[in-house]
Amino acid sequence: MPLVPFLPLWVIGLCFFCIFWRWMVFLGRWSYPPKIARYALVVTAVFGLMVHFPRLLSIQPAVSLLVVTYYLKLLEMFKLKDVYVILILSYFVVASSFLFHEDVYMLPYFIAAIVLTTVALHSVNRTEHHLEKGGTFKKGILLCLQALPITICLFLFFPRFPPFWVLEIKKEGPSVGIDESMSPADVAELGAAEGIAFRVEFNGKPPEQKDLYWRVLTLSQFDGVNWQSLFSSLQAQAYFNQENVQNAVRENIQPGQNTYEYTLHLEPTQQPWLPTLDRPNSVNTKSSFMPDFTTYQNKMVTSMMSYEAISSTSSVLNLELSKWSRKQNTQLPDGFNVKSRNFAVSLFNEVNKDKVAFIDRLMNKFNSEPYFYTLKPGRYDKDMIDEFLFERRKGFCAHYASALTFLLRSVDIPSRVVIGYHGGEINPMGGHIVVNQYDAHAWVEAWLEGQGWVRLDPTAMVAPWRLLVGVEEMLRQSSSSEVPGLQSSIMRKTPWMNQVRFLIDYTNHRWNKYVVNFNQQSQRQFFENLFNDYSLTKLVMVMTISIAVFLVLIAVFALWQSRKGRVSQEDKYLQRVLKLLQRRELSRDPVETLNAFLVRIQPALTPKQFNAISQVFKLYSKAVYENLSENEYERVIKRLRKETYISARLLQHVFQ
Repeated sequence: MPLVPFLPLWVIGLCFFCIFWRWMVFLGRWSYPPKIARYALVVTAVFGLMVHFPRLLSIQPAVSLLVVTYYLKLLEMFKLKDVYVILILSYFVVASSFLFHEDVYMLPYFIAAIVLTTVALHSVNRTEHHLEKGGTFKKGILLCLQALPITICLFLFFPRFPPFWVLEIKKEGPSVGIDESMSPADVAELGAAEGIAFRVEFNGKPPEQKDLYWRVLTLSQFDGVNWQSLFSSLQAQAYFNQENVQNAVRENIQPGQNTYEYTLHLEPTQQPWLPTLDRPNSVNTKSSFMPDFTTYQNKMVTSMMSYEAISSTSSVLNLELSKWSRKQNTQLPDGFNVKSRNFAVSLFNEVNKDKVAFIDRLMNKFNSEPYFYTLKPGRYDKDMIDEFLFERRKGFCAHYASALTFLLRSVDIPSRVVIGYHGGEINPMGGHIVVNQYDAHAWVEAWLEGQGWVRLDPTAMVAPWRLLVGVEEMLRQSSSSEVPGLQSSIMRKTPWMNQVRFLIDYTNHRWNKYVVNFNQQSQRQFFENLFNDYSLTKLVMVMTISIAVFLVLIAVFALWQSRKGRVSQEDKYLQRVLKLLQRRELSRDPVETLNAFLVRIQPALTPKQFNAISQVFKLYSKAVYENLSENEYERVIKRLRKETYISARLLQHVFQ
């Protein structure tokens, strides 16, 4: 089931077809398909995978082929060896699900699947003719428990080497979160979405809520509708990834005094951009700073990843601006928003071309005039800035950021839109900050002489609560249908449900941190904490010794079990009755049959005792010597249990 979203629809249909056919064979209504039909199905399935997946050397085609093979094998499961193949393949199918699902809530499903497969494998290998009820299930669980310590040892101490190659696991459909080309409407849709973007753990006290600006991308190119990053091309990314270019970029950062160290745990985004607290000084992963101070790595984030970073909220960026950057951040398309251009030029002249005064007047305009913050402003026409500023006056943060940037560029003030996230919710159980998709935010950076890039957030003028308390507090207080995450806001308003929500998030976070993200660096740190030193030789030695110790313990347990002997249910009930008779000095001779023993002790028993004990002996003989089916055996054992209880009660009454 976990693989269903990642398989082609026709593969899912083929799986159900194979299951249905196998079920009809089991019922005796159909026969197995002929060999030529099975071969045709295999060839058709392989050809279908080749057509559906252009790149065969990737994860999804390989998993799809495994699933197809697994279910087609059901149609030729003639002998016991075929059952073995199916069960062994089951482990691989379950393991392949881990490639796509990393959340802790899937763990019970995986454990149940592994245990049931082990139980089935044990059931086809058992040598006992009859087992007590649930015996096969108990033995399967015991096998899994015996393997658990070895699994943990391998997980902790098996050397983790970098992969020789990387196969991306990419879900079909659009990327998750912020994209490198977005319109205000796109940001509004993201602001209404649910789902966690990332979690953050600070080393010490985190910044105040109003300072939690999470930088992802800067958008400098504008075509009248959409804003786009200057550095989205592969050529640009390759150029700025060079060491000498990176050194030049970092020289333009002057760290401030408010410095924060933190670890960011990022959910898969299918994008190469890494969020950082604005403004970043360093990131300890294989990444690069673009000239606009966004953080980029040379591969997509296709799985959960963690990285440490240092940011300073008061850093100064680009005290000097290159001609190329000035040109790129002042360009505007011709023929759009003429009214807004004229308004900006007129206002700029009113303040005698004082850039700071001009910015103050614009920010005051958003604060004093009737502008409204909404996620549903409706669709805007071609001149969206004009319509937004002078007619509707309703929009999301991206509308305000886009309008302010346009007005600043109209008077040649270099400016750009920055998109990312703002705020986040502190989980009181773990102390970490959870940033959701609906925390998406857009703001403006304007370049001023002697100050570098200065952050401007017009949303603070219109909806200050958005920055001071965040979306989470809004969810608790509002019942509007346009509030993002309305379904989960019900949980936020109910105290005990809110605690459950925090507990689920805390558990998921710990699972991701200590299990999913347990990599080479984590292993090294764990080993050093245990033994104060790390080397590959010591790592292998500890792993070998640990596994050897557990294997010896398992062997000792198995030897003890074999010497102890397995007492069947019928023997257990018989021994109980014989022990009670022995207390009355009525011992059975080792070579004496049950019938002979019963005749010998009859004079010492009451009629009720004799009848009860004779029933026990008769049922015991039936269970041991007659070739009973499983159902018949269970019925006999049930009666034997009842008669043993009656006999024990009658015999114990004598001693009371």
